[in-house]
Amino acid sequence: MSVDLYTAALTAVSFCVLMAVLHFLLFKPILKLMHDRRNKIEEGLTMKIKSAEKLEAQNRLISSRLEEALKSVREAFAKSIGEAEAEITEEKKRCQENENKRFEQTKKDLAAEKDKMERDFDSRLPEFAKTLADRLVSKDY
Repeated sequence: MSVDLYTAALTAVSFCVLMAVLHFLLFKPILKLMHDRRNKIEEGLTMKIKSAEKLEAQNRLISSRLEEALKSVREAFAKSIGEAEAEITEEKKRCQENENKRFEQTKKDLAAEKDKMERDFDSRLPEFAKTLADRLVSKDY
C-alpha cells in the first residue's frame, strides 16, 4: 500500500472544501441560532429580574400601606373603646344616682308609713285599751 500524493492532496482539498461548505451552510446558522437563543434567554431573565424587583417594590408599598391602615384601625378601635368605657362609666354613674334617689325615696316612704302607723296606733291605743279592759272585767276573753 502506497500512499499516492495526488490522492492524498485531493482528499485534503475535498476535506477542506467539505469543511468550508459545512461551516457556511451548517455550523454558522446553528451557531447563529444558538447565539440568538442565548440572547433571548438572557433578555427573558433580565425581564424576570426587573419584574421581580418591581413586584418586590409593590409588595413593600402594599405592606407599608397595610401597616398604616392597621395602625389607623387600631387607633380608631382604641378610641372607640375609650369612648365606650367613658359612656359605660357615665351610664353606671347615672344608674347609681337613680338607684340612690329611689332608695332615698323608699326610705322616706317607709318613714312616712311608719309615722302614719305609729299615729294610727297611738290614736287606736286608748280604744284598744278600753276594749281590753272591758273584756278583762267581763271575763269575756
